Amino acid sequence: MKALAAGNFLCVAKRIPGKALYQTVRGGTEVSLARETKIGAKSEWVIYQEMQTTKDGRKILRLASSIPPELLVLGKRRYWSEVEFMPEGHIKDALIKVLVSMTGIPETDIRIGMPAPTKLTSA
Repeated sequence: MKALAAGNFLCVAKRIPGKALYQTVRGGTEVSLARETKIGAKSEWVIYQEMQTTKDGRKILRLASSIPPELLVLGKRRYWSEVEFMPEGHIKDALIKVLVSMTGIPETDIRIGMPAPTKLTSA
């Protein structure tokens, strides 16, 4: 899973709070999961292989798998630890909570700029 996270770190989406939709981390596109994806809207974070536009213009994610956000961070530390460059919103807030729990660094310090990624452990 860590290798999958490292190789597909740009193809990640997070469930929008209170909705059955997801938002892609890169681009911020609102998407739903394809019916063939059996994970449903219960997974908080997903990694996907393909985004497709349906005939009616909706965007869906195909070949999606649930993934713990900690594995995303461990798979591509530098990308996920640079939260100061992410747009404000639920994705950034959730990622900051994960980084706080993984590192013990205060949230305010993470928001202004994460220290070197070597501080992250694989606990």
